[in-house]
Amino acid sequence: MESKMLCSPSHLPTAADAPDSRDVQDAVTSDFTDIVDLTFALQRLHVSRERYHAAVAHERGLTTTDINCLCFAHGVGPLPSGELSRLLGVTPSAVSVIVSKLVRRGLARRVEHPTDRRIALVHVTAGGAAIVDQLTDVLAAHIGRQALDVRQTIDVLSLVADVLDGSGEELTGTEHETVQRSDSPPDEPISELTVC
Repeated sequence: MESKMLCSPSHLPTAADAPDSRDVQDAVTSDFTDIVDLTFALQRLHVSRERYHAAVAHERGLTTTDINCLCFAHGVGPLPSGELSRLLGVTPSAVSVIVSKLVRRGLARRVEHPTDRRIALVHVTAGGAAIVDQLTDVLAAHIGRQALDVRQTIDVLSLVADVLDGSGEELTGTEHETVQRSDSPPDEPISELTVC
């Protein structure tokens, strides 16, 4: 009985088919360099964003936390104070002080929750929206001139945020929920929030 070879020698990989070890090393080095460059760019983005928010906040007599509160409430939609507390990383009593200040300044208002009267939602007024627009208009004016795919950039930044959130959850043992826009379908994570 003649045995059939499942793999004939002519179909087996040869040394010539194997990638050159330099090519593999170059690819790994390139990937690592890209990750280092991305990490540096994100750190720079964070610092620059904080500086810009601080400048706008100072100009308006606000704090950066006030500005971030407006960005979340405007970008996601009317939010309960507890959710703002979680998003901002401050205590519920601190959010109460922040929201009261924004309400007094006419930048936000408390509105009744449509289904639960015990919950007040924080809604950004036209004045608060103007501040958020000031933050985003600067980016839109400059990014709009660049030849880049903004949607793709947002997707990459959202992926980086997800990875960092997941890594932070592993370290702290606390779970973060995905923030969603109020006009997004329930299963669609927010991505535009990264702009503010």
